[in-house]
Amino acid sequence: MKMIHAYALGDRERERHVAQLFLEHSGDTMDELRDCCVDGVSKRWYELAHQLKGSAASIGAQKLQDLCNTAQGYIAESAQNRLSLIDQMQKEIERIEQFFIERKITRSAA
Repeated sequence: MKMIHAYALGDRERERHVAQLFLEHSGDTMDELRDCCVDGVSKRWYELAHQLKGSAASIGAQKLQDLCNTAQGYIAESAQNRLSLIDQMQKEIERIEQFFIERKITRSAA
């Protein structure tokens, strides 16, 4: 996730801003993805996965990008499979948040 440092041009305040935007956006997107966990085709599911993949790319979160790419392929998947993938995506977002906290880019939500 060194991309966030490069993207912010080494500016710590900008890093914090980008990280906070990512965390807020990813949280909202994950909530919407959960709402799309139905059986069958969901164009909205695909769109949300695509948006989150772009956000992940902006900070260099390759594993989350890969999971989002998989999610895009789940446009006509079962609710159960979507929920399983969401669990993996959520764990990765939590790992990213922990990375930000450890690097003192963001503060703990607690």
